[in-house]
Amino acid sequence: MKETKFKQTLVQTKKGSRHCKRSEAIQGGFKMTEIGLVPNDWNVASMGMLVDFQGGSQPDLKYFRSSYKDGYIRLIQIRDYKTDKYIVYIPESMARKKCLTSDIMIGRYGPPIFQILRGIEGAYNVALIKVIPKSDRINQEFLFYTLKRDDLFAIIDNLSRRSSGQTGVDLVALREWLFALPTIEEQQRIASALSDVDTLIANLEKLIAKKKNIKQGAMQQLLTGKKRLPGFGSDERTGSHPTDERRKECHSERSAKREVEESSGYKMTELGMIPSDWEVKKLGHLCSLWGRIGFRGYTREDLVEAHKGAITFSPSDIHNQKIDLENCTYISLKKYEESPEIKVFNGDIIFGKTASIGKCALVEGLSEKATINPQFVLMNNFKCNNRFLYYQLIDKPFQTNIWTICGGSTIPTMSQEKLKQQQIAFPSTYAEQTAIANVLSDMDTEISALETKLAKYRKLKTGMMQQLLTGKIRLA
Repeated sequence: MKETKFKQTLVQTKKGSRHCKRSEAIQGGFKMTEIGLVPNDWNVASMGMLVDFQGGSQPDLKYFRSSYKDGYIRLIQIRDYKTDKYIVYIPESMARKKCLTSDIMIGRYGPPIFQILRGIEGAYNVALIKVIPKSDRINQEFLFYTLKRDDLFAIIDNLSRRSSGQTGVDLVALREWLFALPTIEEQQRIASALSDVDTLIANLEKLIAKKKNIKQGAMQQLLTGKKRLPGFGSDERTGSHPTDERRKECHSERSAKREVEESSGYKMTELGMIPSDWEVKKLGHLCSLWGRIGFRGYTREDLVEAHKGAITFSPSDIHNQKIDLENCTYISLKKYEESPEIKVFNGDIIFGKTASIGKCALVEGLSEKATINPQFVLMNNFKCNNRFLYYQLIDKPFQTNIWTICGGSTIPTMSQEKLKQQQIAFPSTYAEQTAIANVLSDMDTEISALETKLAKYRKLKTGMMQQLLTGKIRLA
């Protein structure tokens, strides 16, 4: 669906919403039912009147195999709708229950419970329920969106919580649930409008994924010097550098030296091949690292209301290696002033050193006093471009290395001293550090704008579902 069509639909729904408020006031065009006001030409139906639910089955685990062969069929599990990492096949002769890609499936157990799924063909296991329309009074697509209603989820989720999730989806309650049912023609129009929005959202999700992959590739190239930006050293158009295959051949000092000689402008270091005008230094030489001193920790008694003291950053305040200022914890100003060395300012970097090792953010947009909790290390007083260093810290090689060092313990912890010893490759000139950071930052800005747009569309779709599926808004 084109974005202009999406906006036209939103304009129509907003106009319908204003009309609906007047209609509710005088009940013109609406009637009162057991579920509240619905349009005069709509009916009220129970889910069980129109739909059957069929649970899955599976053979013994000894018949499972991880690769396909003739006579076998895929056994679908809830997790398969998110990843293909755990695909399982069973003998087709033992497949009792099957589904098509178009069939609506329900995740019987959580978390989260009552996932509404579709898109995979095969046999399905006991954790899934197949939704089978048994009447021509309901459109398959309209049914899909009706099952995804927030109010229905709240009911099923609440019933599941009462039994600690052991019973899964309460099919009795689901069958008895009442909902507003328009004519089949209007169902088709509603389903088409929501499907168009889903298509727009899916395309935007694919674009964001593509942009993230491009950024990841750029990080791998720019942060190692495999690719140089114009004006700095030998870029790919004017110089050469060793391939990954050739690097692997450097098993001895002698072959490494020969590789360097063959590679214009590169040298072998502890981190592998880097440009000859780059350096490798320990993190502790590139910035100051600070942590909360043990006896200056804080307790619940030191916590205060939001905006009444100072923010104390915790790992939960970092999402996708970005700082989130929405739901921070606050401590008293007295406690904040007690540790001046860990006062946080814009431009600083915070880095997780306990449990959530590697969670990292460059602090931006901070307008209040702030500090860190004991799980973080604060980095400041940089001797290099802080944004370039931030990208090095969140890059896969650095993250993998610190988890290799600390990942084995029950509560992974990396001391400040050990963190200071970690090595970083960086250009010797501040200008190149800044140029690389700016390229990656521009990519982040573009991705962030797309994610904001996606969040807006998802929110608008939720509103459309609430209005269209209840008849508060009518489509022409």
